[in-house]
Amino acid sequence: MKQIKSYLVPILVLAGVITLIVDTLSKNTNKANDEIKAEQKEIPFIVNATYAKNSLHKTILHFHGQVEPRNTFTLYSEVEGKVIQSAIILGNKVNKGQNILSIDASLRSANKNILEQNIRKAQLDYDIAKNNFIRYKNLLQNGNTSTAEYENVKAQFDAAEVQLKVGEQQLQTAKIQVNQTKVIAPSSGVIVEKKVNQGEYVQPGTPLGTLIDNVLIVKCFVPDYVYLKAKKGQQVEIWADAFPEKPILGTIQTLVPNANESKLYLIEISFSSKDELFAGNGVQVMFPNDNKSTSLLIPRTALLGDFNNPSVYIINSNKQPEKKSIVLGKAIENFVEVTKGLKENDLVITNGQSNIEPGKVLSDFKIVQ
Repeated sequence: MKQIKSYLVPILVLAGVITLIVDTLSKNTNKANDEIKAEQKEIPFIVNATYAKNSLHKTILHFHGQVEPRNTFTLYSEVEGKVIQSAIILGNKVNKGQNILSIDASLRSANKNILEQNIRKAQLDYDIAKNNFIRYKNLLQNGNTSTAEYENVKAQFDAAEVQLKVGEQQLQTAKIQVNQTKVIAPSSGVIVEKKVNQGEYVQPGTPLGTLIDNVLIVKCFVPDYVYLKAKKGQQVEIWADAFPEKPILGTIQTLVPNANESKLYLIEISFSSKDELFAGNGVQVMFPNDNKSTSLLIPRTALLGDFNNPSVYIINSNKQPEKKSIVLGKAIENFVEVTKGLKENDLVITNGQSNIEPGKVLSDFKIVQ
């Protein structure tokens, strides 16, 4: 009997453990099923959508452009010496006329001071020689001195005059050399390249850095048939790759009548600096055209990504958002042409994309015409 009890107790304990494990697994399975069901619940918010449509429209010619500074300045040293102060720092904003780098001017300043003293003495010698010359000139006219004495005094006066002029030229050169130890910003802008550090010794012509001014423009290369119709002052639309939903109004500023190796002509376009674009941003420039064509169009607001790698969400027959990669053609005002990836009457989501996930059912959506 004791032997039976000794076997029975472990068996009962094991059975209890197994029952506990089975119960825990069952609860975990039910929890997982509940989470899956929750994932499959309809999303309780609204998105806006519209149908992709083949539409007749005016042809808009679009060309890639680049945002660039209007002017770029390479800063150089005009004299040799040690850099004792520098505001040429990457990203540093400077103002036109600001001293942005100083080279040790102690020797040049000392030389200028010496020349200033020499000028004062030369001026005094000149004044004495001039007065003496005038006196002897009057004496000669009255017959009270000889011609030889007069010529001697005149030679002294001429020499003093030459000495004064040479000294003034030397002083002027010395002042210029002192001023050349200061590098002055030619324009208000931003330092985008730094090539020397404080304490370094530079030579005349040494590049110090690069400054771009605060005015940005769009540079765009176009074929001759667009160039010939473009006019200075003409307004065009600019669409930034970084802001595909926001058009920017630009004005043609410069037409360069010289084709590059690709037979394209440069057009420079100004735009309001308040728009948040930076040098290096890629843009699309839209030029109007009288021709008409039919294309599959969707609103720009439907786009995900950028012009180089675009995609959209469509709503499938199960009311689920489905992400699709597309290929874009021309941009037409607030719409873009889709050449691949969509078909007519595909229901494209145009607003609320950030709140959805592929596979989740939409509880409601609004179709906008």
